[in-house]
Amino acid sequence: QHTPPASEEHTCTHTNQAEQTPVRMSPSCKKKKDGAVAAITVPREGIFILVGGAIGIALCWGMINCDTPRPPIVEKDNFIARAFSDLSPPRARNLVFTSAGDNNDLMDNWIGPGMEYDVFVAYYGNSPERFLQYQRHCRWVAWHKGSKIGNFWEVLYVNHRHIFNQTEYFFMLDDDIWFSRGVADINAMFRTSRAYNLTLAMPSFDAETSRISWEITEHDPTPNILFSYVNKVEFNAPMLTRDAAAKTMEIYHPRIIGYGSPMLAVCANGNQSETAYAVVHSVVASNPARRASTGKRELELIPDYEKRREVWKEHAHEKGCDDKVPSRYIASVYVPRDAMNNNEDDGMLLPEERLLHIKHPDECKRRHLLSCLDILLTQATDDPAQRSIINQALLQTD
Repeated sequence: QHTPPASEEHTCTHTNQAEQTPVRMSPSCKKKKDGAVAAITVPREGIFILVGGAIGIALCWGMINCDTPRPPIVEKDNFIARAFSDLSPPRARNLVFTSAGDNNDLMDNWIGPGMEYDVFVAYYGNSPERFLQYQRHCRWVAWHKGSKIGNFWEVLYVNHRHIFNQTEYFFMLDDDIWFSRGVADINAMFRTSRAYNLTLAMPSFDAETSRISWEITEHDPTPNILFSYVNKVEFNAPMLTRDAAAKTMEIYHPRIIGYGSPMLAVCANGNQSETAYAVVHSVVASNPARRASTGKRELELIPDYEKRREVWKEHAHEKGCDDKVPSRYIASVYVPRDAMNNNEDDGMLLPEERLLHIKHPDECKRRHLLSCLDILLTQATDDPAQRSIINQALLQTD
């Protein structure tokens, strides 16, 4: 693999899209070439012929001895953003963005055949070898320290706006998020968000393998549930439309390193709609509490991590945002039994009018509907239509 000059930023593609870039000549090779030319002394009348031949010999000798791939020289701490050379949009205009370090397995889980998206990595680690691994597997890679939302703002939104503007949906993933079905789950998130016009969405989290900060993010095991409308989503794995991402970035400040991001997005995009934000239960992911390899959270490495709550409260006050709002379910959406049995559209992505919607009672704003079945049936005693929907969605009976 050839490596680009130090002054250039680096682009990486999937293995079948790799592009060749010029080899950087090492200082030692330059000295050898300069020395070869300087050692030649000739009469004036033959200078052009001899100098030309010497240069040709030196260049060939330099290619033989110096045309060897070398680790990239990258400006890690003083990153100067330049437009990447590939100006085409991401696949299907879907982009997975992550701020990644040295302790993850994302390339084993997010990368593979059938991807309906490209991956943009902001690398905050210290290993040239790891950087090269990301280059070989991902569409775009930049070496830049910072939090995920901070790198999304600086590296992508500010410095690579042409990529931002050509993307319709962004999946901003922590680098340790692991999907049960890998690429298929990531594709399903993009498809579901687009099919049902979700402004903000996130996968559900497996309770046994994940840190559950809000009950509404825990996976609902009801077999035919598609997603639940909620009042906010966590920012360890949010999916946003381009418009939602732009509005959020417009009121973002680089002091914010993670804490408060969910409320920042709600503040930017409003909380009037009850069908804009969702937890997708047909997709299950793991959100580890700590790194298995280090036992720590990578976010703790960022300066002023311990001040993140105070920073968010101050910024929320400046922008007129609520600094904290309890999470809650609004409604859950189910696929009818016959659609599941026929495996129509993979059994899930049906037209909106064919799905079964059930609002969460006030007593069940933080719980799965199956755990509130008695409450639902009592409320639907005099409503045969609602009782039929409950039966089809939760009891799987006509």
